[in-house]
Amino acid sequence: MPLRATDIVLPVVGMEPGSSRPRELCGTAFHIGGGAYLTAAHVWKQAQTHPLQAIGMTDTPDTEVVRCHGVWKAEALEAFDLAVLSAPPFGQSFLWSKQLPALLDEVRAFGYPYGLDPESNMLTVRAFKGSVSGGNSLIKLPGRPFGLELSFPCPRGLSGAPLIWFQPEKSRIVGIVLGNQITEMEVYREAEKLVEDGKETLFIKTEALHLGLAIRADAVLSIHSETLGCTIGDWLKTYGLLDGDSLGSGTAPIRG
Repeated sequence: MPLRATDIVLPVVGMEPGSSRPRELCGTAFHIGGGAYLTAAHVWKQAQTHPLQAIGMTDTPDTEVVRCHGVWKAEALEAFDLAVLSAPPFGQSFLWSKQLPALLDEVRAFGYPYGLDPESNMLTVRAFKGSVSGGNSLIKLPGRPFGLELSFPCPRGLSGAPLIWFQPEKSRIVGIVLGNQITEMEVYREAEKLVEDGKETLFIKTEALHLGLAIRADAVLSIHSETLGCTIGDWLKTYGLLDGDSLGSGTAPIRG
């Protein structure tokens, strides 16, 4: 049976007491075994601006009804812009890989950018596909982990989604989406001085490069979590989600 996108990625939402409806969709999370989930730290921080925080799960896949389950515990790993969440176990996962994708290798991401319609209260999962454009240290993060640059932009709400290295026979998680990077280059400059008032107006034309950013899986695997009681890599090994382990092979195609 094909995997569903909503089995792989889950919305992180902020809620009000006494309500079963999300007030804000803050980002994306995914299961890493044993009731533990990963998302971006800034996603969790945004969820904390609401009285209650929850993860949406399609407990009844036939109807695709999403039910919000409260987060029991959370640990922000600010140096890497990651957060570990504890909630009821749900969902499936692709295996993780320490191997790095090459430039131009195809990668995909599923998540919930702008995925909440407040009028209908409907949640929409979206998919993105592109390639690896480059990689460098994420110097804006205190931990300075290595990252991947992606050919597609990563809109608000996609943060926290697993980055999947697409290979027909063995797709693998090779990173976690964190956001975007915009690089501008000046291509033209013209100064005009207005004689009557002595003011000078400067016109500058720039060219911008928009790239998505993800933290590399090998950087994530070595991070120690107090909540997990071990490194994220060791946790994944325990649940058979690292490299050649037998569980969670995720080779079936994903459908919406």
